[in-house]
This record gives sequence, structure tokens and C-alpha cells, in this order.
Amino acid sequence: MRRCLRMSGMAILGTGGGGDASITPVGAGRSAALDDHEGVEQLKIIRESGKARHKLSTSARLSTAPPRRHPATGRTDQDPGMEEALRILRELAWQYDGVVTRDRATSAGVSGQVWRRLVNAGKVREIARGVGLVDADRCVLSSRGRLRAGLAAYGERAVAVLHSAARLHGMRGVPPEGCVHVATPDTASRRGGPGIVAYRRRLRADEIVMVDGLPVTTPVRTLADLVPRLSPEEGLAVLDSALHLGLVREADLARIERASAGRPGAGRVRPLLAIADGRAESPLESRVRLDCVRGGVAPDELQHEVALPGGGRARVDLAWLTGLRPVFAEADGVDVHSRPDALYRDRARANELALVGALVLRFTWHDTLRRGRVAGLVRRAFQS
Repeated sequence: MRRCLRMSGMAILGTGGGGDASITPVGAGRSAALDDHEGVEQLKIIRESGKARHKLSTSARLSTAPPRRHPATGRTDQDPGMEEALRILRELAWQYDGVVTRDRATSAGVSGQVWRRLVNAGKVREIARGVGLVDADRCVLSSRGRLRAGLAAYGERAVAVLHSAARLHGMRGVPPEGCVHVATPDTASRRGGPGIVAYRRRLRADEIVMVDGLPVTTPVRTLADLVPRLSPEEGLAVLDSALHLGLVREADLARIERASAGRPGAGRVRPLLAIADGRAESPLESRVRLDCVRGGVAPDELQHEVALPGGGRARVDLAWLTGLRPVFAEADGVDVHSRPDALYRDRARANELALVGALVLRFTWHDTLRRGRVAGLVRRAFQS
């Protein structure tokens, strides 16, 4: 059984029996079906010659007149029904993180009148100007979907910046926010919705890259824009993460400093760049190290490996090796070290490290909230 979906001047044909699908322009190769089309007028001319009757049937071309619009509903002959339109929008939403733009819906055959009826029925919620969330009554928009909506609200030249750009690159340590940040050469011509912060900014072509199909500032430009806005703890964590992921190299740090010059908060960037280290594996490790640097007890090594008496090797997050005995520090994140198996493993390793004469300190996020606490404990460990 063949199925035909008319959409945007194209007919998508499927065999329904496992055959290959094909796309064919409407009207091509369909002369046998013209009699059934509403826009076809059948003209029959009957001539008589003697006792014989000759019938000549001629099919007129498809009407090129604009579609008729119902005076009460505003619906045209070519508008899909509500269910069909919703199916089309769901397919588009699946491709674009749950977000559908009105322009894209129109191109797929869903008119503005049908779009409005779906909005009024609660099936589509407009989350920004010209941008909708399909099945809004039972769908929750992801952070990526919110970013896509923000970009769509400001047009093709919009670019993800600041916190949104850092998250899209995968940088860790970015403080949580309930909004998305986009930049565009001109914000006056469009207006976004709640939770969208737009900046008027002209970016060079070499400052923009595509990440998973979305335009975003390069890692260097992202860090130059973002780090001056963050606290030192947050800024170092983001810098460490970018280095750890290979998004930037140490040679790029000077470029970040130059690009951030003159911005509010730029004065705190240089000290952070001087101690940024890609060996840090979590934002908590970055915070612990920063407190130690501020307190004059910077660690000698990061991710230091230790040979254990029972065989094998252990790796510690931070190590001080120049005192009477080694001091090791572990940054215990809740997500990693709070599981029962992790607790047992950490205790067993701490016992083995004690056998090599080391003093092991363990720090949590709470320890870093009071400045100087971590550094003070490390200093006391040197004296014990």
C-alpha cells in the first residue's frame, strides 16, 4: 500500500511493505491520478460522426490559484489537520532538542493559523518569540533545548556565549544559572523570552565554532569573556577543566589574558592563569589547591603516584613532599566518594598510605567554603 504525504511542495512516498522510499515533486509522474485531484477540471468533449460516438477527454493543468481560506476558521485547503500538524511538529522537535521554530514549521506545511490553534490548545507553548515547545503539557525542556530556543529567538547570527558556551564545550565548574546567554550583532530587531540574556556583540569569524550543530564562541574567547565574571574559585575550576579536556593549551593562556584585558574583573584573571593546571580532575581539587596557594602552602605535585607496601600503586590528588614526612590530600566529591564501595576502597588505600609514613588529609566541598581552612590544616599537618 503506497502512502503519500504532501508537504512543502514535495511528496514523500513510502511503500509500507519494506520497499525503498523516494521523494518526488508533487505533480511529477501522476497523470493517472489527476482525475481525483480537487484542483483538476475534467473537460469532456463529445463529438458525433455518423453512427459512431467519439469521446475525447482532456485533463486541465493543476490550478495555480491561491488556496481558498475558510472565512470563519482561517484554514486553507492545504492546511494539515491538528493531529497531522502535531505529528509533523513532533518529528521536527525530535530533531531539534524538543524545540520548533515557527519558520521551520511553516516550511514543513504547518500554517500560522494551525500553529496558533495548537498554542491555544496547549499542545505548543511559545517559549520565545517564534519558538515553541511541542507537547508542553508533558515535556520538560533540557538545558540544550533552552539554549537552542535562545539562539533561534535571535536569528541565524546568534551565538552562544559566556556560561552557555562553556557548558556546551563541556567545561566543568561553571556556576549554575537559570538562563542562557547569546550574542548577536543586533538585539533590537528581535526579542527573546524569559531566561534568555542577549548581548549586542560583533564576533569575528575565527571566534566562532560549531559544537554539535550549535554556534558557540571558541574556548579561548569563551574563557576570556567568562573568567572575569566569576569568583576566583569558579574561574580557576573552569580554567583547569578547559586545560584538562584539551580545549586550550598552556600556550593559549597568554591569548586569554590579552583578550580579557580591559574588562571588569580582568585584574583577577592573571593570577589564576599563573596557577591553572590541567592535571586537576575536578572543580573541588581546583578549590582545594587555590586555598593552599593563597595560604602559602602550594602543593609540590598533583596526581602524585605512590608505591604501596603491599604492591601496586596509588595516586593522590595533591602531595607535599619536602617536609619530614609526606603529606597527601584527597578531594572527596559527594558524587564519587560517597558510594559504599568507594568508601571501603578509600579507607583501604588510606591505611596503605599510612604504612609508607604519609599523613593523609581528606577535604570536602564544605571545607573550601571558609577561606584559609584547607591551608590551615595542611600547615598543621607539617607540624605534627
